[in-house]
Amino acid sequence: PLVFLNLKAKVLTASAVVNTKIDFDNVDPRRSTMRVRGTNQDLFASVGNGVSVDIVRRSTITGSVPLQSRISSVDTITFFLREVGGLNGHVDSLFNLNDTDANRAGIQLVTTGVNGAFTLNNVPDGRWILTAQAKRFLAGHDTINVLPGVDLSNVRPTLDGRGIDRAELKGGDVAGYTDSTGASVPDNVIDSQDTNAINASLFKLLGESGYNTFADINQDSIVNAVDKSISASNTTDNTGASGIVPVFPTFKQVVNEGNNTEAKVSLVGLPEGAIRIGETFDVTVKVDQAVGVRAYEVKLDYDANKLAVADLVSNGSLFEWYNADMAGRIIEDGKMGFANAILGETHYGASGEGTLATIRFRAIARGGETSLKLSDALLVNVENLGATPQVDAKDVVIALSSAPAVYHDINGNEIRGLILADTDAKVDFNDFVLLAQHFGTSADQENFDMRADINGDNLINFADFILFTQDFGKVAVDAPSATRASKISPVTGAGGQTAAGANSQASVSLKLDGQAKMGENLVVEVDLSQATALAGWGLTVGFDATQYEFVEAVAPEGHLLALAGQNTPVFLVHSDKEGQVSLANAIAGGGAVSGEGSLARLVFRPKGEFEESRFEISEGVLFDPSRLENVASSSVLNVQAVPAEFKLAQNYPNPFNPETTITYDLAADSDVRLEIYNVMGQVVRTLVSDHQSAGRYRVSWLGDNSLGHQVASGVYFYRIQANEFHSVKKLMLLK
Repeated sequence: PLVFLNLKAKVLTASAVVNTKIDFDNVDPRRSTMRVRGTNQDLFASVGNGVSVDIVRRSTITGSVPLQSRISSVDTITFFLREVGGLNGHVDSLFNLNDTDANRAGIQLVTTGVNGAFTLNNVPDGRWILTAQAKRFLAGHDTINVLPGVDLSNVRPTLDGRGIDRAELKGGDVAGYTDSTGASVPDNVIDSQDTNAINASLFKLLGESGYNTFADINQDSIVNAVDKSISASNTTDNTGASGIVPVFPTFKQVVNEGNNTEAKVSLVGLPEGAIRIGETFDVTVKVDQAVGVRAYEVKLDYDANKLAVADLVSNGSLFEWYNADMAGRIIEDGKMGFANAILGETHYGASGEGTLATIRFRAIARGGETSLKLSDALLVNVENLGATPQVDAKDVVIALSSAPAVYHDINGNEIRGLILADTDAKVDFNDFVLLAQHFGTSADQENFDMRADINGDNLINFADFILFTQDFGKVAVDAPSATRASKISPVTGAGGQTAAGANSQASVSLKLDGQAKMGENLVVEVDLSQATALAGWGLTVGFDATQYEFVEAVAPEGHLLALAGQNTPVFLVHSDKEGQVSLANAIAGGGAVSGEGSLARLVFRPKGEFEESRFEISEGVLFDPSRLENVASSSVLNVQAVPAEFKLAQNYPNPFNPETTITYDLAADSDVRLEIYNVMGQVVRTLVSDHQSAGRYRVSWLGDNSLGHQVASGVYFYRIQANEFHSVKKLMLLK
């Protein structure tokens, strides 16, 4: 051979076949063929004929993809060409000219018309499996034979995995696996996950919070029973025993030669900047050169003093076209593992490149560095043979910010007072107790707890307490306890123990300090008895805001926590809600007390004169030195207020007929005599003659005398005598 030429046929669309010739140009003598034998000599070699070439254009396929329950089947459909028995989707530059979205696998086309008409140009010749996939619908397929230059029409890729022609793509594929962004992506399977996704969005309209566009299968802008019925009727089953057999994955990596000992597992997607305490970051486990994998497991090591596993946010992409089951758990402090396996039988498994999982970690320490490391991996092939891949086991360094944790409420406002974010999402009594226990410490002391250093100045002092009180009662939507998923159970942090505390027998109660007088301030005392090991407490007192307003609360001198010289540097009083006041106190430095005594005194100002009122402990919790909790017993205080002074009120109504009411106040227990007189000074009727306790009384007079006879119309007088108090008022009877 003297030379090789590679020629590329141009795209032709007018005719099915075009003939052309590749020939020698031997007209110009300078292009004559010359052979050299010893000396330069033109051998006048003969030039043969050229070669005739037929250029055959590629084929065009037209057809339709009807979508179940749709009035119009216009939608974006993803098409794949697969060789029969093969796993790789066909890709070439001409065929890819059909694609409208180069960022997604396969060929994306927008179909038209009622039945979803489509046209695929530049289809290469061969025997192919054509698959069609639409959001919310199960994939369909058909086998096509493409001859050079021969177009196909009326193609309808609507067969299921068993080869039954369903005449349309069946709807109901609402949810599936979780991708690396945390989004739930349909998985070409319809099961309980899809039903649950529809139930979660039931009756939601387009534009409303909670509306799930995948759950709105028929795209009528509401998720309702129609969508539920469609999904329920199209459940899938790999065996075909109880549902539709799903089409085999529409796009897979190419099966490589070799075995999984040559595969490589590594960590990717690591954070670039420093992570603040309380913040999360994701790391992804990636595999390269996998061969026919049907199951895998991976283990990671981390520093449990600085990082906590928050969630398994993605099952990875290696099994994205399979129905698979992922499981994971904390093996021990500083080690977690996960395993994933394809459900049902597969002859192919997954090969090539893909991700195995994305794990979310949360920083629980501040400042310095920490590391992650892949410690082990196992890849299991379709014959259930395990192999150890090459694991990139070097330490990956994560920088930890020295800044304090910041969370946010539902409106995006910052919350800085959430200390025990792993326990619950509310700035509450348990956060206060931790703050109080470590109050007055600094970063150079052994008992310093950086979680309570709210402002990040390496001191736990009044500056932190003020920030805490500003946030008390707020709920963080991005706290670990609010966002934690159940796929991996994080290690329980401090304050999150489920064991009962030491004060299960303790009892809290409310009592009056002195006597309640109408129109005067009311003092309520909170007492605790049978405390075993009390390190802190918190409670909320509820009251009728139409009757009283909160004035102040104090920890009285000699209160229970101050026994034995214990130090209680801060006392929490929070009253931003009408009818509620929250109180908390705790011992600094880890001490505890037992026994009984007063916890707090509350002062309330009346908004009028009330005979009866109610105060109750609506929420209460007791903490031992380990911050284990006991719920404080509920306590109700019913207050019967007495008048502040003796008083005789004007009767009502006045004038009256046939009955009137006389009201009088007794400021103390008294011998009481209440009588009706006529204008002559004669006693008409004695209404009261008794010893009565302090209080407000009401007596009715029916306009009769002591014999029960009705008296005449006119002016009368009523007179009260109670101990040293005397009063007379006039009333009038009209008939």
